[in-house]
Amino acid sequence: MLDALRTNPLRPYADDYLRLDSFEWGADVAAEAIGTRAGGTIPRYRVDGVLVFSDGTELEDQLQPLLDAGASRFSRIGGRLALVPATPRASVATITDFTTGQPPEFIRWRSADQLVTEAVARYPAPDRAYESAETPVHVIPGAQAQDGGMPKRLTVDLDFVTDGRQAQRIAKIMAMRSRMQRGITAELFPDSFDLVSGSIATVQLGPPYGSWDGLYEVEQIAPAAGANDETSVTIRLPTVLREESPAIYAWNPGSEEQVMNDAGDLPTLQKVQPPAAVSVVTGTPAAETSGDTVIPGVTAAWSASASASATGYLWEWQTRPPGGSWSVWRSGGALDLSAADGVGVYAATLQWPRIDNDYRLRVRTLGTWGQSAWRLSDVITAAGPADSVDDPPAPSAKAQGGTRIDITATQASDNRARKLLIYGNDVDSPLTATLLVIVDAGASASVTRSETGLTSGTTRFYFARARDQWGNLSGFSGSGSATTA
Repeated sequence: MLDALRTNPLRPYADDYLRLDSFEWGADVAAEAIGTRAGGTIPRYRVDGVLVFSDGTELEDQLQPLLDAGASRFSRIGGRLALVPATPRASVATITDFTTGQPPEFIRWRSADQLVTEAVARYPAPDRAYESAETPVHVIPGAQAQDGGMPKRLTVDLDFVTDGRQAQRIAKIMAMRSRMQRGITAELFPDSFDLVSGSIATVQLGPPYGSWDGLYEVEQIAPAAGANDETSVTIRLPTVLREESPAIYAWNPGSEEQVMNDAGDLPTLQKVQPPAAVSVVTGTPAAETSGDTVIPGVTAAWSASASASATGYLWEWQTRPPGGSWSVWRSGGALDLSAADGVGVYAATLQWPRIDNDYRLRVRTLGTWGQSAWRLSDVITAAGPADSVDDPPAPSAKAQGGTRIDITATQASDNRARKLLIYGNDVDSPLTATLLVIVDAGASASVTRSETGLTSGTTRFYFARARDQWGNLSGFSGSGSATTA
């Protein structure tokens, strides 16, 4: 990298514009010995390829494949270009406070399209005459369960890496970096003046910002000075911090390195795969009828796992009331392989859900060699089966002076009816009527309610509607009307 910056034909860098110590550091990191699954070691990072410079493209963009080969990045420190190698780094400062010079910004969750749950790397493979090959998928444990939805894969192109083991490590680093979601933008005190882009700092803000405590990398820092009074200046340090962790660079070849086609006779270890997707339905398709009893439900369905070692499935569920929070996960039970239908689809039903609550279910595969990660369904709002309800008769209305009208409504003669809804309008049309009251009322029961606060000489029209226990509504009744005195 240093040679490419110094001797390129586009814009050669003089040493005065380079932080040479950072490139020396990067060379030491690249030469570190990393163990392999088959035994022995390889260099942590090696660059192997031919770089052809061309006009019309920024120099740093043309050098990006070299950076990617070491999962490293450029940084500018005091106007000089530096290299930040991909390696665990110790904290060099502790941040305990920030100034009021600018409003601090705390980011806990990043946009979903910035997060990935798994990664693969493409690289030129020597055993394929340097044609492009792809590493096995590196799945970040627990990432998909945390995010929900389908897996989100990152594909890393490593044109200057010819060792699949190095490519696997870089794919993990790139994926793990996307999981570092916490960020802080604030103005630091002058005691942080020695921090530069790429430095590691420990944040210990304490209450009420304790949840943001931890290890961070300085992404940007721009020291500035301004006159404070006639005898002093103010140092300002606007800084952008991004969550950092040694786990990004940790590598266990025994458990994380996956054997590829050219790696000898070692067996390839495959993880137990979850179902490809879990779909959920409610309402009529999920309801069960037993005699005169109708049991509502939320049903999850999924196809068989791709793992030949699968022996069954576990499923769990959780619920959330309107405007509330999710409950803890609760066990739904287990299914063995014999539970599949004729086309290999499995189904599990949660009976008697609370109507209008949100629900979601998750499924994992049980296998001979362990369990898969959870596969999460979409969120669905529980509903009862669709049904028809008879219309109630038209209500009657009677004015009581100049400000009140009494409405008497009768429930439909239908044993399925549970609620009676009374609507009011200034015109004889239910389409624009306003719901006034909902009353518990069985079949043919009569109730009387009053509408108050009216003005004299006001004509009001009233309508009724029946609703069953599942929320199904009848049509509107005919109208009844009255005029205040």
